[in-house]
Amino acid sequence: RFNQRPFYRLLLNLLIAVTTPEAQFEPIQFQLLAAFCTTFMTLSPKRVPSFAFAWLELISHRVFMPKLLNSANHKGWLMFQRLLLQLLHFLEPSLRRVQLSEPIQVLYKGTLRVLLV
Repeated sequence: RFNQRPFYRLLLNLLIAVTTPEAQFEPIQFQLLAAFCTTFMTLSPKRVPSFAFAWLELISHRVFMPKLLNSANHKGWLMFQRLLLQLLHFLEPSLRRVQLSEPIQVLYKGTLRVLLV
């Protein structure tokens, strides 16, 4: 069994560390967010299904999503759109079926919360 918690904590602590409002990270903050976006694309639920819940929490975290979407000239919007598409591509086969398993229902509810916030 894959334990996603240590990897979630590691990525979250790195994300928090590089998004703190410090002068040393300010000029490269968008590049750091883009690097995390690339990492999240690599760890997408289709590639690593057992990391899907932690992945959804990471891409919707308060230190990642708002900063990416509020970037200058809306540069982060396309990146976040790609992340959401990865999530929806993962959910698509399950949503086509009439009955959803309990984990997919929870992931679907989490997805709806991200979309509605």
